[in-house]
Amino acid sequence: MITEALDFKYLLLENYKKLKMSENEVVTLLMIDHLVNDGNSFITADLLSLKMSLDIKDIDTILANLLIKGFIEYV
Repeated sequence: MITEALDFKYLLLENYKKLKMSENEVVTLLMIDHLVNDGNSFITADLLSLKMSLDIKDIDTILANLLIKGFIEYV
């Protein structure tokens, strides 16, 4: 039996332009996914800035845009 699963990263990279996402939004979303998969349950702009080359103000703006667009949610 062959099982096929949707690969989130593949779909994101293939479709981000259609979704009207910037490259910085894509990289931020991929980093969030990476950190969650590493066991981090609380992702902050500070944590992202430690792992990325983006300024914390830019990360805050990106996170706000991702929230507005519905790609992430705050729980």
